[in-house]
Amino acid sequence: MKSKNKLWMPILIVVIMISSTLGFMYGGDQDSSILKYGEYTFTNTNEGWIFFVNGNKYVFNYSPGELINVQYNISKDNLYLSYYPSDIDNNIAYSIDLLSSISNSETIACFERNNCITEEIIDCQQNKNILAFIKGNENLYKEDYCTFISKDMVKISERLAYEILGVM
Repeated sequence: MKSKNKLWMPILIVVIMISSTLGFMYGGDQDSSILKYGEYTFTNTNEGWIFFVNGNKYVFNYSPGELINVQYNISKDNLYLSYYPSDIDNNIAYSIDLLSSISNSETIACFERNNCITEEIIDCQQNKNILAFIKGNENLYKEDYCTFISKDMVKISERLAYEILGVM
């Protein structure tokens, strides 16, 4: 009887070890830092969501799934990116840098010459496709040939960038 009691303990330990190994391999939580969206793989890091398109690395604040419901009515063709130099902040600088870096068709322009980092000055009466970044609480509004964004500019810019890159 004593030898049977001694045998149960090692068998129990082996069963626990095997089940915990199988649980680790096949069960438990999936890695939430990896996301598949279409043909693209996104990795969530301290920098943001990292992914590659045609061998180029991109880092965004939001994954495509987080931006699926972001609505806008902006044509991505022959897009002019414009701003008031007095309004420039981190969100405006990020949005302009992101959109201008992913496509050569975007042109950066200012609404006023004072402190403008580019030579091109633009206004909303010109027959051009203008995306205007401004400070404020409104999300999207149109004025002549300009579409103004302020409140959710980073989300809208990243959603538009995903479209330009062919991710969404």
